[in-house]
Amino acid sequence: LPEMSGGVRSIYPQRPGRNDGNVYVGTTRNQILEGSLQRRFNQVVFGHGRQLWGLAVHPDDEVFATAGHDKNIALWRRHKLLWTTQ
Repeated sequence: LPEMSGGVRSIYPQRPGRNDGNVYVGTTRNQILEGSLQRRFNQVVFGHGRQLWGLAVHPDDEVFATAGHDKNIALWRRHKLLWTTQ
């Protein structure tokens, strides 16, 4: 991971059940990155105001949810915020 991204807080497969090696990584600097050991990691999301505490990925669709210390829960589709609630 790029040094500016911080350490790994959570990791989850992009498409659970598939063995393509692609993962989402939530970092200690409030970022979500996507990538694999075979290719570089790219920033997908920088959106929470404080630490990112949770990351969950839909098993069949390219959407994921995040939860943070800022008490916000957000639903994302790739780089786009779909909704958020507190």
